[in-house]
Amino acid sequence: MLWFWTLPIIAVLIGIIIVQELSRRRFQSERLGLLQSEQQLQLIWDHLPDSILEILQDGTIIKSNRPSEYFDGELLVGHKIGECLAPEQQSVFLNSLSRAIETLTPQSYQLELIGGQGKRVTLSNQLVPIVRATKLASLLVISRDITELTNAQNVLKQQTKFAEDASTAKSRFLASMSHEIRTPMNGLLGMVSLLEGTEMTSEQQGYLRTISHSSEHLLAIVNDVLDLSKIEANKLTLNVVPFDLNDMALRVIEIVSPKAREKSLAIQLFFEDGVPSHVVGDPTRIRQVLMNLLTNAIKFTDEGHVLLRVVLVRQVENDATLRFSVEDSGIGISADKAVLLFEEYSFAHGAISANQGGTGLGLNICQRLANLMGGKIGVVSSPGIGSCFWMDITLPVAAIEVENSLTTTLLTTKNSYDIWVADALAINRALVVSVVRKMGFRVRQFENIESLIAELSRHQPHVLVISSALYRKANFDSVRRAVREHGGRIAMTADNGFFEGSDRLSKQGMDASWEWPIGQEEVKRILLRLLDKTRPVSDIITRFNHEESENKSALEGINILLAEDNPVNQKVVTQILRHLGCEVAVVAHGGEVLRYLEHTRPDIILMDCHMPVMDGVEATAAIRANPEIRDIPIIALSADAMEEQRQLCEDVGMDGYLTKPVRLHDMKQALQAFSQPLTKHFRKG
Repeated sequence: MLWFWTLPIIAVLIGIIIVQELSRRRFQSERLGLLQSEQQLQLIWDHLPDSILEILQDGTIIKSNRPSEYFDGELLVGHKIGECLAPEQQSVFLNSLSRAIETLTPQSYQLELIGGQGKRVTLSNQLVPIVRATKLASLLVISRDITELTNAQNVLKQQTKFAEDASTAKSRFLASMSHEIRTPMNGLLGMVSLLEGTEMTSEQQGYLRTISHSSEHLLAIVNDVLDLSKIEANKLTLNVVPFDLNDMALRVIEIVSPKAREKSLAIQLFFEDGVPSHVVGDPTRIRQVLMNLLTNAIKFTDEGHVLLRVVLVRQVENDATLRFSVEDSGIGISADKAVLLFEEYSFAHGAISANQGGTGLGLNICQRLANLMGGKIGVVSSPGIGSCFWMDITLPVAAIEVENSLTTTLLTTKNSYDIWVADALAINRALVVSVVRKMGFRVRQFENIESLIAELSRHQPHVLVISSALYRKANFDSVRRAVREHGGRIAMTADNGFFEGSDRLSKQGMDASWEWPIGQEEVKRILLRLLDKTRPVSDIITRFNHEESENKSALEGINILLAEDNPVNQKVVTQILRHLGCEVAVVAHGGEVLRYLEHTRPDIILMDCHMPVMDGVEATAAIRANPEIRDIPIIALSADAMEEQRQLCEDVGMDGYLTKPVRLHDMKQALQAFSQPLTKHFRKG
């Protein structure tokens, strides 16, 4: 019986011994693992690039990973960390310590200490709480030496400030030089524009064109340098307003067309289907890009054509992405050189560019302006074939549409009119054909007079559009009789500057005329007036005759007070205003403006910004402070093209801004904006 119980007891004891041995071995293994982990952690602790202190809540140092350049952590164990900090540094540390204890979250702060040999050391510090069982046990102070980084940042700041100061000084210098150049240029270009309206011999007209083109070239160089300076200084801003897209593009074409005529180039403007008539954007900057691209195209094209095309790429809700492309049949450029075109001071055409003149900044500025407007610009070109420069920008569509009652009446009878166009130049024919097809009428085109005469023997058009070049080659009497016998009407188009007066056109049996280039809307209006049977046949329609009378009647008799101290500018602006039918009074400074207003109230004040005695800004402030005269519109005249000057004029209460040199068209537009009803030119659309 005893042996019966002895064997189980022995087995249990053996089991207990085995379990104890296993536990002992596991404990030793875990202890060894913990020891190894502790050794690894200590190795990491000792070799971290950052200095680490463990401190209690009162700031007493209980552990340090290694001595540092700025203090010996081992010697400080048992001391409070604040004892090695200057009083101002203690405050920074204690504030961070309080926040870490209160929130139990890491806190960052920065200290500057004096290290060995008096070296100033900048430390970036992290104060990390160590929490055990929801209670704060201690904190780690992790410090990293960022002295080199801080010094590098300080040097960078100094260099940046130096560069900004230099850029500002350059901008001020350029603005001053621009003002000094623009003042005499205003007199020069103003007198040229007035002379163009007088009778001169062809030789004198040639001299005048040379003066005008040379002056415009000088002004373009000034504008390029000034714009580049403003872009580099980040001071170029956009003036976003609603504007007539067709009118803007047509004005650009009109400005460059004289240069195209001198080289016997055909120049044309095409708006493809779907392009909105009015958009919201900065017309000045878009015009500047197009002017540069068109000028370059004319410069590097010796024969053929230059074409400005506007295409609707896509429209998402109210935002239209438009492509403006300038196509030419010029010398072209290889792909390897095309990539360099948009760099500063780039002359991809080499010696040709040097001979033609320019700063080499134009295309670079175009690219920067396109980027500023949220768009992009590029080029496709082939040597000997031509080039196509394009710019894509997205613009909101303006809710402005003009309905013409005559258009509505005539377009209800679609396909009841036949329009023929006879012109040797394909791009001229294409524009008229495009307009007629959009109107829904039938259209035929002829590139020579023989095919036109042959067709007239079988059919007759309601309107014949014929170029002056073909007219001069033909016995036009037979053509005129054939068209007239069936009640048709005839429009002559002028090319390369060939243009007839209304009396001569009437004697030649013409009903209308226009000079290329011309916009599609203008062609449409002229064709519609020709189809209007209520108009007398003797009334010659031109592109300008109805517009000029309307514009002059709108400005006729308006009283303008001109404040300008420069005698030449006084004369130029006065002649421009009188040409527009305005009554003008002239004073020389702001004090005389205020005295004039004591007894006379003008409709509009043209105010030069820089005048002796009292400048335009001070005079405007005084006017706006007087309730009796504060509502008189004031348009600034300034030779300062910097944005700061424009902003100053707006802030003081001026209503518009004209940059010298002032041109007839710009003056007319500015004054019309402030005739009935008065509107703020500075207002954003």
